[in-house]
Amino acid sequence: MEQNSTTNAAKKIVVIGAGIAGLTAAKQLHEQGFSVEILEASDRVGGRIRTNTSTGIGFEEGASWIHGTDGNPIVELAEKAGLKSIVAEFGDIAVYDKNATLFPEVKGARFHEIKEEYFEMFESIPEKGDENKSFEQVFGESYPNIPDDWPSRYFC
Repeated sequence: MEQNSTTNAAKKIVVIGAGIAGLTAAKQLHEQGFSVEILEASDRVGGRIRTNTSTGIGFEEGASWIHGTDGNPIVELAEKAGLKSIVAEFGDIAVYDKNATLFPEVKGARFHEIKEEYFEMFESIPEKGDENKSFEQVFGESYPNIPDDWPSRYFC
């Protein structure tokens, strides 16, 4: 049963969270005539959607994948926003160095070895971090013996 937008205007709805789900819910409710207020705990909107440029090269910290495209409303939003997307299979892997040089495809035990080393290093950064330093600075100080091209040793 569709409600009258005049009736809806008298109703106030509070949406908790200004991530993609909260913003989408608020937009749809507003379009139906409801009075909507969004509450967000952080100092920014977008939830997990965030591009970090602290290293001088942008990388996505979250929400960079659309999982399941059939009937997924996020696909339509991405298309409307003109975002570039590619279809990737779960097993697709691409490894680049900091100069955006693509390394050959990595599979099996070698991939798992690289992945484990990467995650161990990456997960240790917050403990060593400082809000006044970039990711690159903290990483360099934490792992001074790791060469800039550290993944390439697995591919040579």
